[in-house]
Amino acid sequence: MGASYAINFFGLPLDVDENASSIEEKRETILSPCGSVPKDPWEGVMDFLRPQLPHGAFHEWGRLPVESWLLPFPDPEDLPRLTVENFVRFIDSDGCRTYARMVEGFLRERLTNGVPCLLGVDHSSTGGVVRVLTEKYGPENISVIFLDSHVDALPMEISCRMIEYDLEQNRNSFYDSLDPYIKGRVNSYNSGSFIKYMIDEDVILPSQTMIVGISDYPTRKMARILDDRVKGYVSVYSDLIRRGIRLVRKNELRTKPGRLRSILQRIDSPLIYVSIDMDIGARNGAPAVRFQNYSGLSENEIIRIIRTIKAELLVKKKKKLVGLDIQEINCRQAHRDNGQTYRLAATLILELFS
Repeated sequence: MGASYAINFFGLPLDVDENASSIEEKRETILSPCGSVPKDPWEGVMDFLRPQLPHGAFHEWGRLPVESWLLPFPDPEDLPRLTVENFVRFIDSDGCRTYARMVEGFLRERLTNGVPCLLGVDHSSTGGVVRVLTEKYGPENISVIFLDSHVDALPMEISCRMIEYDLEQNRNSFYDSLDPYIKGRVNSYNSGSFIKYMIDEDVILPSQTMIVGISDYPTRKMARILDDRVKGYVSVYSDLIRRGIRLVRKNELRTKPGRLRSILQRIDSPLIYVSIDMDIGARNGAPAVRFQNYSGLSENEIIRIIRTIKAELLVKKKKKLVGLDIQEINCRQAHRDNGQTYRLAATLILELFS
């Protein structure tokens, strides 16, 4: 690993999930402190990485500042601010985009040689890293591969209408009808929609974008439902495909193992960016993640995806990895999984760079 390929690690511990259960978790960490545990993915992942990376092969740029009430472990004085309404207000006022722009500024000041690797929480911050890289190299020269259980290109309006439908039709709905975060929302740049904004704003090209491991893809039954809320949800996915984005469902990774390889073989850009949402292993290979409404892939299955990406693109085609991020780890749960989620995140980084 030469100096020009050094990994530059930095962190953004922005944790703005507006779900009531997530906020209650934060409140519990104040009322019942869990002792000396990693307070964000930077600490947790780097603890595993430092002993395994050769000297001079990486740099630590540190963490960007985040308001304390938006951290995974808020300060005690933040307790009154930890309400669903406050988190909804932050997200709906485009607060996530504000932090993505902070990432842009941070990276522009430092990006010379080497590969940036963001260790974050809220997936929307990926947009800041990719924007700087596509400005430098040109969007036509970078293919972006997302590993994610969710498509992360859903306008808030579509998401809320689909939640409303689910609550009406599904007695075992994952959602709570009393949570105000599912009503009266405005479209904003956030962890569930940021890919749509990246595409609409020409940060990335649809034809050079892949989302791998999707669990929220509409079923065939949903495609036949006439309710406008469901039709709106289904149309998002069909529109993404029509625009040229490649979507690989979780079940396809298991039943059609050659599909991922064949798609990767068609990538012709010289540079590759990989964004890993750890909820691709929710309730399975990566238990400590923020969103667990779907059961994800096993640890071996996720490692196999990364090895396939490396083999097909970085080894066979001699393409260059221009950036990487790890997102969506739930730090409050990570200290209870014996380090499994942090260890897997570190393993995926090492697999790509070894």
